[in-house]
Amino acid sequence: MILNKKFDFFVLILFTIIIYYFLGISNDGFAYISLSKNILNFDFYTIDQSLEVKYPLSYPFYITPFIEFFDLRIGLVVSSLLLYYIFYKQILFFNKSSLISLIISLFFFKTFSNVGSESLFIVLILYVFILLKKQSKKYLLISFVFLILLETKYISLSILPFIILYYLRKKNYKPIYYLTFVVFFWALIKFLFLGTITGDGRFENTDSILNISLHFFHLFDIDNIYYSFSLLILFIILLIKYEFKFDSFFLPFIILYSVLLFYSRVTTSFDMISPRFLSICLILIMLSINFKSKYPNVILFSFFVTFYLISDFKTGDNFFDVQKSLTENRYENVISGNKYINNFSTNFLILKNILIIIVEKSFIYILKKLINKRLSISETQI
Repeated sequence: MILNKKFDFFVLILFTIIIYYFLGISNDGFAYISLSKNILNFDFYTIDQSLEVKYPLSYPFYITPFIEFFDLRIGLVVSSLLLYYIFYKQILFFNKSSLISLIISLFFFKTFSNVGSESLFIVLILYVFILLKKQSKKYLLISFVFLILLETKYISLSILPFIILYYLRKKNYKPIYYLTFVVFFWALIKFLFLGTITGDGRFENTDSILNISLHFFHLFDIDNIYYSFSLLILFIILLIKYEFKFDSFFLPFIILYSVLLFYSRVTTSFDMISPRFLSICLILIMLSINFKSKYPNVILFSFFVTFYLISDFKTGDNFFDVQKSLTENRYENVISGNKYINNFSTNFLILKNILIIIVEKSFIYILKKLINKRLSISETQI
């Protein structure tokens, strides 16, 4: 137990360093930050007080308390760190090995150190699988998590058939009714507020099926297709060389999810077959394959980290200094582009002051009660 706590502490420190050095804000991240600021003024679909968007709201809601209570950069680091650590514990739930869980987690440091909804999406969808694995009877909780998941990424609808099939096999119909109501309620609210259910439309696809198919080689979040292909070959060699068992629990979801991504990519120009969407497939495949020896996993993951560093980063310069410089420059550009982002929301300041007063009053009340109780006990003893 002590060893596990020490290892967890090491993981937390490591993740803190990683996220601090590699924190990145994409264009979507900028939009999420601006949305989270406007949410506190009860304006859910406006960026920079002018541009109307139809982004899902779960991630902006999630980061709001962090960026309001802390400095913006610290708030983003803490919010990303929390999701990253939860992700590590979820992986640990499935494979029971702290070392393997850490190495799997390191695959996705780029995802979890980026300000975007992908990290929340991964954590929520894994939590649904954990609840199903535990055969949890907390159907309201499952329905609530699924509701948040729907409002994180619209592709989350792909998990609904998997969950329904899971409960149909068990002849348990109660959670199916709950989930059906959640989907209907969510879709109705979205339609009433936005006039659509799944956001803005996309342009038609102009790429060939072959080019689209090749995008699947980028599932390792590596820009160079040859590195991804090499890793795939290495993975197959390890499967052939070492004995393993395959857990088919995730398989129906992996197939359905991949088909939906491919269909969406074929019909629109939006790149649905990108690392940020495929990462959940890669995670579930890793969790499905269990080698009888842990060493093939370690070898595979070490090779992955090596290829990842070589393909994505300049190794001729000081590695951490270069990444920190890039992150800071990107951060400065984002902040300078939005004056509103540096100001506390008026509504939240009022709420914050009210909460402080309530906490102070409650503390004084409890303290008085304890003192009076102590005095009464002393008088009784006398």
